[in-house]
Amino acid sequence: MELIRQIFQYSTAFSTILPFIAGIWLWKRLDIGLRILTWSLFVILLFDLAAMFLALMSKSNAFVLNIYAPIELFLFFLVFYLWSESVNVKRSLLATVILFFIFWLLFWRVLDIKEGMYDLVLTVESVLFVFFSVIALFSALNNDKLPVVKNPIFWVSSALLIYFAGNLFVFALIKELSKEIPEQGKYIWIIHSLLNLTKNLFFLGGFLTCRKHSPFSSAVRSSS
Repeated sequence: MELIRQIFQYSTAFSTILPFIAGIWLWKRLDIGLRILTWSLFVILLFDLAAMFLALMSKSNAFVLNIYAPIELFLFFLVFYLWSESVNVKRSLLATVILFFIFWLLFWRVLDIKEGMYDLVLTVESVLFVFFSVIALFSALNNDKLPVVKNPIFWVSSALLIYFAGNLFVFALIKELSKEIPEQGKYIWIIHSLLNLTKNLFFLGGFLTCRKHSPFSSAVRSSS
């Protein structure tokens, strides 16, 4: 059972390859937001591989995870920032990201908290991504120039909303199970792996909406 769990968990981590390949394949049809998303997926894959390698070597991957969080947030922030046409939304996103980086630097450099820092950073990052995703999702749903299922913004924001909202639940559950049933707590990560797979399939759906129409037009962008 343990072997099956590990195989499933590691294999779903590689599901990032699917939307990344789609992004490269449809590169000429993508706007700058989706192009940044494509390279973000490549960066995510590299960090996942590094964290996985350290875990397999029974070494701490806390440093990789702590560095990964702000990079991931910044890259996806750029995507949402470029997609938004509302000045107020842009300012809110920028202010939120600046506050997150101050928070991250406070723990990383000033308080010198390395081990265990990722737990808190993951929670804060997940809340911020839920916030970003809801804003983008409402913009996509209110866009009357393009059917919602053909709008890449809908697929990308839905992917991140499902993944990070689910991760908040998983994270809280793991913390409790780790105290009560330490051995069983790791199996909750199966839910995390399913969320990761779902996220990447939604990303793939977002890229595939660009197959038949011309490169990103103003009709696809959020109508704020």
